[in-house]
Amino acid sequence: MAGLKARYGDGLAVVALAVESLEGGVRSTANSLREDILWAIADGPTAQTFGNITAVPTMFVFDKSGRRAKVIYGAPPDLHEQVAKILDKLLR
Repeated sequence: MAGLKARYGDGLAVVALAVESLEGGVRSTANSLREDILWAIADGPTAQTFGNITAVPTMFVFDKSGRRAKVIYGAPPDLHEQVAKILDKLLR
């Protein structure tokens, strides 16, 4: 999701929840990415509060009011384009 903060500024927050991942691997991934992403390690029940996650990764996009605007399952080839279109609508 390179450059999202540069494109959308403070109107965007990105939070990554790692589930069933070892802390060392999560820290390594977080340190290797040059993104302004908040990382947390979540247990299964916490992840399930978002709904039935059937694919990894699963991306939840929320609007400014905290309502779920879109869920994207997996990593389709046009993921970045899909996300950009959604955010353009939400952050106008």
